[in-house]
Amino acid sequence: MKFISITTIICITLFGLFGLFAIFTKQGNRKANKLLGFFFLLWAFDFLDGLLFLEGFYLEHPNFALWSESYVFLYGPLLYFYTLHIARIKTPFKWRFLLHLIPFIISLTTVMIFFHTLPKGDKIEVLSSIIELKQPSEIYLFTSVIYLHFFSYIYLSKKHIRQTVKNLNNFYSHHNLAWLNLLLNSFLVILTISVFTNVLQFN
Repeated sequence: MKFISITTIICITLFGLFGLFAIFTKQGNRKANKLLGFFFLLWAFDFLDGLLFLEGFYLEHPNFALWSESYVFLYGPLLYFYTLHIARIKTPFKWRFLLHLIPFIISLTTVMIFFHTLPKGDKIEVLSSIIELKQPSEIYLFTSVIYLHFFSYIYLSKKHIRQTVKNLNNFYSHHNLAWLNLLLNSFLVILTISVFTNVLQFN
């Protein structure tokens, strides 16, 4: 348990520092850097959330729990829009982009209604069942939707990269897209491992 806590703290620190650097750096594509920065900050917060669960913080302060569960629906859109900004020098804002936030809004609203409106004792009972892996069957569906959502955005991002490479002859652009493709492949590996880990955990 101590090893897991130390590893988690290292991940929080690294992702947090990288996220802040990407957000505040004035070099390169600043809009793209901010998107990537927010992505890693959310990831750092997700690791922090897991650490607080392990340390029992949420059992003492249940009102702070489960807020980050909805943030997973921002990972895909952030990576996808980061891809758009890397592939194109200028990506004008379009109102339809806000449609990508619908899963996040639905998830956040659901958690607020079905968890944060509960009395403190009931919240602690729900959190205890999560820690003890005694979740209701609906959690399998929710977890599947999360993975499907993220996999879909990685697919869209890689598809956009392939289409862009066909129309580009600029070495610098190819270099950036190759790095981005490597990043997306890394997330594919991480997600695949995570899927198998969760399958074994629930069985």
